[in-house]
Amino acid sequence: MTDRNDDEIDFEEFDVPRGQEGAPEIPQMTPLAPPAVGLAVAHRQPALDHEEQALRGGKGGMIAVMVGAGALAIGALVFAMSGDDSEAYEQFGRNVNGLEGAHFEGFWGCVFQGAETIKDDQALRAQIHKRAGRGKDRFGAHVDTRCMPELAELETQLQTLLPPNDLGPLLLEEIQAVRALRSGWSDYTAYLQGLDMPYRPADAKDHVGRIAKAWYNFRKAHSALNRLLRERLAS
Repeated sequence: MTDRNDDEIDFEEFDVPRGQEGAPEIPQMTPLAPPAVGLAVAHRQPALDHEEQALRGGKGGMIAVMVGAGALAIGALVFAMSGDDSEAYEQFGRNVNGLEGAHFEGFWGCVFQGAETIKDDQALRAQIHKRAGRGKDRFGAHVDTRCMPELAELETQLQTLLPPNDLGPLLLEEIQAVRALRSGWSDYTAYLQGLDMPYRPADAKDHVGRIAKAWYNFRKAHSALNRLLRERLAS
């Protein structure tokens, strides 16, 4: 896959509220069509966790990735000993898609608080900028206190899964993307709540770009994981 910059990311559909007016002026980008990924709904269990600060850079993030990779390697060994049959693939698929539906989609449902279809990168960024422009402190506090626990729970639960050998690398990519998304949103909400002047989308472009990239990376890994699951179950 050819590398793209943040303004060229493909995005999947997700839900945001209807009827919102008065968005700030957004830098224009060419919308790109997303790949399709199946969803499943599962029980939500929010758990507030502020370890983003330790994961933002340097050794903290590297250690967390190394620990996650080690845990997945052990899980893959256990899985291999138990046999990679179709029932095990089905169970893993139910678990990983259940977590995605409950906590990843749950996070975005919390952020946008409603239902309206958005299909591309331009619309995603516009919706984030629109809400920040209407009340940067309120929006930042809402995401930080009410929505971020969904991502914390998602990362924790993904780390407990025992994937089949061939799905371990894709699961690790999902975990890394969730970690990057948490870090991006943590920095953005801190920026919003510390801003002492009117919100300008152009000034926040880098923050929102990090969020967009992490969202795309998760969806890309999740889509690839589901494709491989379907192939294994069909064989």
